[in-house]
Amino acid sequence: MPKPALLASFAMAAFALLGVSLTPIVAGAVPIISPGAPTTAVPTYLTDGSYWFGIIIPTPLPPNEFLLPVEISGAANLQNWQFDLLFDNTVVNEVDPLDGTSGIYGAEFTSSDLSSLSFILSGFPFNFLGEVDTVAGSYPSLLTGPSSNGPLAFILFECLDPANCNPTFGIRGAPEPATLLLLASGLVLLGGGEWVRRGRRHWFAVFAAAFVLQGGSKLPRLARTAKVRTSEFKHSMLGRDSQEYHSTR
Repeated sequence: MPKPALLASFAMAAFALLGVSLTPIVAGAVPIISPGAPTTAVPTYLTDGSYWFGIIIPTPLPPNEFLLPVEISGAANLQNWQFDLLFDNTVVNEVDPLDGTSGIYGAEFTSSDLSSLSFILSGFPFNFLGEVDTVAGSYPSLLTGPSSNGPLAFILFECLDPANCNPTFGIRGAPEPATLLLLASGLVLLGGGEWVRRGRRHWFAVFAAAFVLQGGSKLPRLARTAKVRTSEFKHSMLGRDSQEYHSTR
């Protein structure tokens, strides 16, 4: 039977190695990431060469294409963020224009302030799943992250049937950090027990814990938020006349 002190030491060492903060989560308003209204208007920085690496979007967009903004409300000192976007792939598909962006573009959190332009770190469109997975970004030009409400990114889509285009979008919520820490603790402790009992290192548990924690840390720090609520919207290309909203904790 492994000694509790040894297990505790192993767990604390693993947490220190992974850079996990054990500071209690600060209670407060929870920022919400949600889909915005589809638009055919292309931001100026995406047409004049001022976007990262000089990438531009040819304008006007083709009649069946549009940009979907993904927005956040209630942010405070937002350093980085991440979300998964869900969509109805019988109505729309994500468009990869083969310009190196996968059709995922950063957004100016504050309009006309290029320093607030987000830098896209990752994003993986899977049209066959109806999902744009692990869209993540940060603000390399800001010392202090933006606060309040604003767009995080724009994603390029096309209507499969322009005459009948009423797409549904949703944001998949993130696991709470408390849940991630609990799961990682269990994995680390199990790894420590095996290490003690069998006399050899079982790094699998540590790497598994690292994976879980990394998955949680890249999900919104959202300026140290506890969770992201799931939200779903239905948008019409002719306006927002058929909008539904659902929110769950």
